[in-house]
Amino acid sequence: MTVRAAALPVLLAAAVALPAGAAAASPWSAPASFPTAGTIDADSAAPRIAIAADGTSVAAWIRGRDVAVSTGGGHGRFTRAAIAGRWRAAAPAVAAGPGGQALVAWEDGTGIRVRVRAKAGARWTTRLAAPSTGSAINGVEVARVGRDRGWIVAERQFPAHGSGVPYRVRALWLDPDGRRIGDVQDLGLGSFGLDARVARALTVSPGGRATLVYTSASPGAVPATMLVAHAPVGGPFGAPVSPTDGAGHGTLFAGSGGLVASLRTARCGDAGCTGTPEAWRVDGSGALEPLGAVALDQPGRALRPSVAPIGGRGAALVFGLKDGPLPFATQAPVRAVALAADGTAGPLQTLTGGAASEPVALPLSGSRVLAIWAGTRGWGAALAGPDGRFAPFPTAPGPPPTAAHTNATNRDVATAGRYVAIAWARGHRVRMSVARP
Repeated sequence: MTVRAAALPVLLAAAVALPAGAAAASPWSAPASFPTAGTIDADSAAPRIAIAADGTSVAAWIRGRDVAVSTGGGHGRFTRAAIAGRWRAAAPAVAAGPGGQALVAWEDGTGIRVRVRAKAGARWTTRLAAPSTGSAINGVEVARVGRDRGWIVAERQFPAHGSGVPYRVRALWLDPDGRRIGDVQDLGLGSFGLDARVARALTVSPGGRATLVYTSASPGAVPATMLVAHAPVGGPFGAPVSPTDGAGHGTLFAGSGGLVASLRTARCGDAGCTGTPEAWRVDGSGALEPLGAVALDQPGRALRPSVAPIGGRGAALVFGLKDGPLPFATQAPVRAVALAADGTAGPLQTLTGGAASEPVALPLSGSRVLAIWAGTRGWGAALAGPDGRFAPFPTAPGPPPTAAHTNATNRDVATAGRYVAIAWARGHRVRMSVARP
């Protein structure tokens, strides 16, 4: 269902003025800070962070030719960085579980490596989860399977040697100790994680069903078509499904039954694709059910939507909307629209007065949604309750990540329960902070 949003009735200032003493009452922890010594520059450190509902967190980043790891708790105190292993491809990936469970995955020259911790204080175990091509542009995502049933890994794989050869997508299951269960599944041509933004391609529902969102790699297809595949715990992914209207560039976010944000593409260029932001619900059978879309007068100016659940079966769509044609701009004012369960759209809300980069919407307990982005002066955030109305939320301390960075984005945001954790790179430092909205 496509619905037209009303004109812009809500404006949140780009830098929200807080009352005196608000800084002392900030919900964010003082940022932990680590050097990126030996890395080409801080923006190639590609920090990643995950958090569990009890505040257990794990972060990983690239430091020179190594993968560095730190773990923390709900108060935002992180351990001294430890070296997990040698690094070769793209960014590391992390997942966290309650009680200190943590997994870090990356690729070296031989394949997918994982480093696993069963609980806080336990020894870390490092394993080769699966051989791979050793390409420097491979990439991985990971997710935890609840009830201590292990982990799942998705890989974007490029040939060891070649140019212009499409990526392939693979998946594998791991037991709680990081040992592979069964064979590696090849899902065929496709890719994920190439749009240089905070996004999720892989999630696992509370019942254990894995959902993977990726894009096709059909020769000459611009934009690539969004594909969504599902797998039972420990089982193979079934045949992927795709929207019938050619929507592309989907990103998946955790929610009741799963929600997918996509862009019904109007045009693509050097700065990526723009179009109509829309939301889909993954039903019990794994099919894509359209939830709603935002009809804009200039759909060619909207970019990078994300989605999170609110108010039962509703959703909040958060995206960038440029003020003008600006074909090479990757930053834009942040907008939001609340979608009811029947697809009815609320008013179009403007969350920033100026351009921002990589806005993301993430779920919090109590049917709330946190929208967070980076501006030129610092982080920005807004919080919505079940009614989908966003209000300013205190910004995280410290300088923001730079808008320009390598393809693996230089920031990450994660939520679980009441917790939100962020990690970012700037000025030869990696920083991370935790809040409990």
